[in-house]
Amino acid sequence: MEQDLKKRMGRIVGEGNVSDSANDRLTFATDASQIEGKASLVVWPTSAEQVHRIIVYANRHDVPLVLRGSGTGLSGGAVPDDSVVVSFVRMDRILRINLKERWAEVEPGVILDDLNAVLRRHGLYFPVVPSSHEVASVGGVISTDAVGVRGVKYGRASDWIEELTVIDGTGKPLVLKKDRIRDFAGSEGVCGAIIGARLRLAAPLGRTTATLHAFGTMDDLIFEYRRIMARQDVTAVEFWDRTTARLLGMDERHYLFVEFESDAGKVKDASEIARLWKRRDAIAPTLGSKGFTLLEDPKVPLEELPTLIGWLSENGIPAFGHIGYGIVHPRFPKEKKDLIPKMFRLVKEIGGEVTGEHGIGIYKKEFVPEGTVRRIRELKRRYDPKGIINRGKIV
Repeated sequence: MEQDLKKRMGRIVGEGNVSDSANDRLTFATDASQIEGKASLVVWPTSAEQVHRIIVYANRHDVPLVLRGSGTGLSGGAVPDDSVVVSFVRMDRILRINLKERWAEVEPGVILDDLNAVLRRHGLYFPVVPSSHEVASVGGVISTDAVGVRGVKYGRASDWIEELTVIDGTGKPLVLKKDRIRDFAGSEGVCGAIIGARLRLAAPLGRTTATLHAFGTMDDLIFEYRRIMARQDVTAVEFWDRTTARLLGMDERHYLFVEFESDAGKVKDASEIARLWKRRDAIAPTLGSKGFTLLEDPKVPLEELPTLIGWLSENGIPAFGHIGYGIVHPRFPKEKKDLIPKMFRLVKEIGGEVTGEHGIGIYKKEFVPEGTVRRIRELKRRYDPKGIINRGKIV
């Protein structure tokens, strides 16, 4: 059967775009979550028509498919369960840029940094830039409805989508606009394949200034954060806790990094601001190099942030994140991974969510709120009633 499937997929995408080699199946059996699955076959479509034919065939013959971008997901959303992996890395064209109306039409495999490198030549950019921007694909960013480091100014990916072109789990091509965009943006690929997107674009930020605040307590940090957020010129607000600071070689205090699109910040020199951003961007790799390799992304109400940070601190777990969105990034060492489910339970107790931007995938299914479960099941009934696409994800 597998050889027949390989031949069939080869007729759709071309023999050079399908593989059942042990090396490819091993490579595509996991994503950045480090959860291991099993890929029965790997297919690289190069056009929307090929994606359509793959899904139609899979639906007709009950062949499970897992959709994959760059594989940077941290929740197992692209991990196959004896499934055909459909990789979109070869659908990476920027189809059209409208300078007057400020939008770009792109395929799902376009890498964010590549897109913005092209857009910068025209004085524009796509402003939702998560930390994985060097390798993250547009399709993956949309599927998780990612938030960038300037989320307080620009919001989520879905706030910048004018139109999505998709093929649902029945093989039906659809063009989604307005509220229906969120049926696919943030649903982690369980409804069907994103094959194109029209993205709104922004002018690059002008001159910015910044301030790095240090505090003895999280309550003091939150007080200052509330005061700052009353302003209209804030473009980014990031934080890291005293445990992270110690591991970075800084004074053991809580830090709040604020960027302004005005002269409000104390640091006005562009090179100094770049150094502050470099320090912020170095947090994750530095913690990783010290053995804190497991990254999470709970989202909690601002008033409960001290509770979560206090619990993490008691357990020696460093944390940083996008305070403007309430997203915290704790990093656990592997020997303390048993603390992660305990953290999820605490997050639920204090009215938070177990994921703020990485997605639910496989890893967090048991902690998903019932409202989310109902919504995903309804979307599956509408777009993928046979359950062909990303089986076992979220619900």
